[in-house]
Amino acid sequence: MSSVNFALLAERFCEPGVQAIALMGSHARGDAGPFSDIDLVRFWSTNDLPQTATHLIADHFVVITNEGPQTAETWFTEPHKVVKSIRSVLDAQPLCDPKGLIATFQQRAASFVWDEQMQQRANEYASIQMVGWIEEAQKALEGLKRNDVGRLLNGKHGLSWGLLDVVFVQRGIMIGSDNTIYEAVTSAMGQASQWTRLSRQAFGIDRLSLIDEVKAGLELYILTAQMLDHIFTAQDRVMIREVVRRIKGELG
Repeated sequence: MSSVNFALLAERFCEPGVQAIALMGSHARGDAGPFSDIDLVRFWSTNDLPQTATHLIADHFVVITNEGPQTAETWFTEPHKVVKSIRSVLDAQPLCDPKGLIATFQQRAASFVWDEQMQQRANEYASIQMVGWIEEAQKALEGLKRNDVGRLLNGKHGLSWGLLDVVFVQRGIMIGSDNTIYEAVTSAMGQASQWTRLSRQAFGIDRLSLIDEVKAGLELYILTAQMLDHIFTAQDRVMIREVVRRIKGELG
């Protein structure tokens, strides 16, 4: 593939209303490979934003993401955004930033502290998500009863990626790339821990049958629910404990 002049590339996507453009992702970090997309983020003065778009330019796939004042602010206020954004902002390379907007974001990221208020928000997020994944747990249970591949696959997603996200955010684990989420979470939980062992089975890293992967995911739901029981809201706790009871009843 041809080399890229990122500044010239950014000029192609600068238009009225765009305040700044940053190179983010693997090319900004310096660990891009031959199949890495080029990630450009445009910061707008408005919250009425264009959709994300992908372009093929000089043999490179270029992904254009758009952020407005409101969405950019969530990088520092919403825990599920914070865990992915802080390190990414620090790694960002300004390509067009006449007013120093990206530099301001980087200063905020450098001084960011995961405080008690942010932890409370992360706890609330985890509680909501654990209730949200009840549907997939139920599908998994029904899939086991019917030997229904469709239900099992739906359940497997929530009981692997869904539970990974719950712990990722609730623990406030900061990452610079989506590619490192699993490694970061399992390192935090302990590579020899029961949580990591079950997650490996639920994801299919340790090769098992689909049924056994789903069963591992259901056990992972139980373990995650027990681990986080104290942070759930009273209303959510009732529902989460009920689905745990059902899972235990089916798995024995």
